[in-house]
Amino acid sequence: TRMVTVVIGAFALLWAPHVFLSIFSLVGSKKLSGFYISMCADLFVIANSGINIVIYFLMNRKFRLAFISLCHC
Repeated sequence: TRMVTVVIGAFALLWAPHVFLSIFSLVGSKKLSGFYISMCADLFVIANSGINIVIYFLMNRKFRLAFISLCHC
């Protein structure tokens, strides 16, 4: 479905910087391994966990209704 494609695309996009930095550090290129670049890549990985609920909320009506019903006390 379209939602699964968006979730996989977000995963690939947000994990790509971390993967590329890991590969470059294994190969021996230290030019891209600065503290701030590494920190940004790590933040993208963490953001991947948070973006999934946003994608589900925006793209799945059943999830949205269930989530809203849980938020109302």
